[in-house]
Amino acid sequence: MDSLIAAAARALSSGDALTALKHVALREDPAALALRGIAMAQLGEYGRARALLRRAGRRFGAQEVVARARCVVAEAEIALVLREISASPRALLRAMATLDAHGDRANANHARVLALRRSLLLGRLEEASRISAELVDTTTGGYLWAERFDGPWADVFALQDSVNPFVMPMIIFV
Repeated sequence: MDSLIAAAARALSSGDALTALKHVALREDPAALALRGIAMAQLGEYGRARALLRRAGRRFGAQEVVARARCVVAEAEIALVLREISASPRALLRAMATLDAHGDRANANHARVLALRRSLLLGRLEEASRISAELVDTTTGGYLWAERFDGPWADVFALQDSVNPFVMPMIIFV
């Protein structure tokens, strides 16, 4: 990753879309297109953002499956913001599986959250009630604990109470 792409990514992660655009505004490589798309989404220009993300996704090579999957997740977020939820979630689920398989847990979990939010918007509460929770060691990237919870959770505090006994013993307070 070159320094301008890294700087743009850092700017986006801190919410500074204009600085990110300054770094990649005139570039046409796929990474720059993807970052421009995310910046445009942060600025509320969703149509332009979607077009940039699609161009980036098409331009990433066959070996860059993670980058293409990240573009799909970003597009799914735009669709959710615009409440365009009638399309099939297959692309998002495939992207989530790809990100999981390649160890990009942060983006895979973000895809899970988008899928959950989509299910809730569609009123599919049973589908939304299946939750995967995991605790990851940030120094090694390894899983310390992972669990899947299925079932109705009308009371979110009951869900929290069922997760806490597993997680709390593993958290080290510094």
